[in-house]
Amino acid sequence: MWVRAFSEVIKWFDISIYMKDVKIIAILQTIDQQAWYRFWERIMIVIRKQNNVSFSFALVDATGEDFLFRILNNNQYDFLKEIHVLAPKVNLKNCKMCTACIKKCNADVLTFNKKEKTVTVYPENCVDCGKCYKSCKQKNTISRNEYKMGLVEGFMIAEGLLVYRLTFKSKKIMRKQGLEIVLSRMTNNSVLLLALNQEYAGKKITEQADCVFDPSKGGDVEELMRLFV
Repeated sequence: MWVRAFSEVIKWFDISIYMKDVKIIAILQTIDQQAWYRFWERIMIVIRKQNNVSFSFALVDATGEDFLFRILNNNQYDFLKEIHVLAPKVNLKNCKMCTACIKKCNADVLTFNKKEKTVTVYPENCVDCGKCYKSCKQKNTISRNEYKMGLVEGFMIAEGLLVYRLTFKSKKIMRKQGLEIVLSRMTNNSVLLLALNQEYAGKKITEQADCVFDPSKGGDVEELMRLFV
């Protein structure tokens, strides 16, 4: 039953919605595509009908499928933020494959394949400590490089109703920086509804949510939305 399913929501909703902060509800993509589209279409209809202007909503697409943009027939954005990460770049022409940089790195940023003479960089792990640059004895071999790791796009479809799309190469960067950017743009007394594909965004992102809802367990959308509007 919905009362049981949302008991956790009710606990914080009654005492915290007036504390001027943002509440995050993660909604898992656990139903087929057609049902998933209908689910979110009904959510938007209910939000548009609400008359309470004291708090706003943000719908965040973290599924990797851009389904919210397609539902709204909107490919334009009012807000665009690229996410860049600083990490090493290796010049293979100068590299001797000595792996001195790897030995100094504590974050698993670089991996070498000596047989194929290739280097793989994991920018999402880099803390930009500079140890790899200092450890390299070859001139002009390791440089500090800026990697584009993600994109946050957003647009307003109505007063107090924003839609965002998170596109990231790394689950870690999405979790740490993607949601942070969206939250920084939200006003007090807001509700963030996160459409979440855990294979795309990772399971750890739910740790940032006040409540996690699984639509495959049934229930009515209006009952869900009534808790917030």
